[in-house]
Amino acid sequence: MIRFSFAAALVITLLWCVPPHASAADWLEPGVYPLADSQKSGEIHTFGNAKNLGDLAMQGLPDLAAMASSPSGAGYWVSTTAGRVFAFGDAVYRGDLRSIALDAPVVDLAVTPDGSGYWLVTGSGVVYAFGTALWRGSVAHLDLQAPIVDLEPLASGNGYWLTAADGGVFAFGDAQFLGGLADRSLYRPIIDLLSTSDGAGYLLVGADGAVYPRGTARFHGSLANNEVSSSVIVAAAQTANRDGYWLVSQRGKVFTFGTAPHFGQMVAHELAPIGAFAANESGG
Repeated sequence: MIRFSFAAALVITLLWCVPPHASAADWLEPGVYPLADSQKSGEIHTFGNAKNLGDLAMQGLPDLAAMASSPSGAGYWVSTTAGRVFAFGDAVYRGDLRSIALDAPVVDLAVTPDGSGYWLVTGSGVVYAFGTALWRGSVAHLDLQAPIVDLEPLASGNGYWLTAADGGVFAFGDAQFLGGLADRSLYRPIIDLLSTSDGAGYLLVGADGAVYPRGTARFHGSLANNEVSSSVIVAAAQTANRDGYWLVSQRGKVFTFGTAPHFGQMVAHELAPIGAFAANESGG
């Protein structure tokens, strides 16, 4: 997922494809949040000043995989597990994989820093580059112990990390390997990697809400060993200054850490699971 580290949230639902030991009140600011109980795959739900610029609810696509915000925050891309890409707002379509027979589903879409290109990565570690995105390698030739779940670009765009569900991390281009988790037993799979702006650190995020810092990345809290009912964490994103991050659960709960603000979340969400989360640039 690039997840541009911006401060307002967009949430897309898929039909399927903070200090430790705090209470739920530590993540929820006072106020009434809008009821947004999703029923269809591909619905977009916005919070703060984020705008809904279109979705795929009428497309009947049950296999949505990822979304990413444009650098301006005035657009976003949505990809499917079959490799189709849809662009909304000022996001520009640069191509996709709809004519290619894939050996594994697409699991992530990451956008270049200039917004003029993006990468698609499959669960088997094959990387496809479009527009200004630079191909720096893949792990398709390796016998992976767990599927790839994330591609995280360097802020420069001159490299990226691939992350596997078992915590394995693979660095390409100028990206540096700073440690992984493949050598330890995890309670839940890793779902995301969030990097520092200088590429000297990153956070590995687990489906149980655990957060593991590596290099210079700063730990601001997690949901690990916490009594808060978070369901399964499916997405994470950072603030622009890297001093905070959001964790988002499959049921639409949003948990904030560090300087990440809370703009709302899904209420009584029981139907189509949340599958991806992106944030815009405005800070609202």
